Amino acid sequence: MMLNLLGKRETFLNGVYFKYTMETTTIKLYPKTKHALDCLKQEQETYDQIISKMVAQVKKKNLVKELVEAYRSKAKEDQKIAEEWDAASEVE
Repeated sequence: MMLNLLGKRETFLNGVYFKYTMETTTIKLYPKTKHALDCLKQEQETYDQIISKMVAQVKKKNLVKELVEAYRSKAKEDQKIAEEWDAASEVE
């Protein structure tokens, strides 16, 4: 992969050149937020990599919450079925 003068990336694969540009965006941060990101930064890590890791952590945390909630709901359903089963078994 090479970067040409126009900022486009070039890749040579199986005798074919592929040219593409990396799309980026700019976001505004308060200096305090940038400083916090700088403190999280490790060596050559980019801000994009730091933010991507943070997003992944939040997604994982939310998934864990959803799973716990689903298991609790399932446990309540199972408890209700067990109580109904016990009540039906006592009729004899």
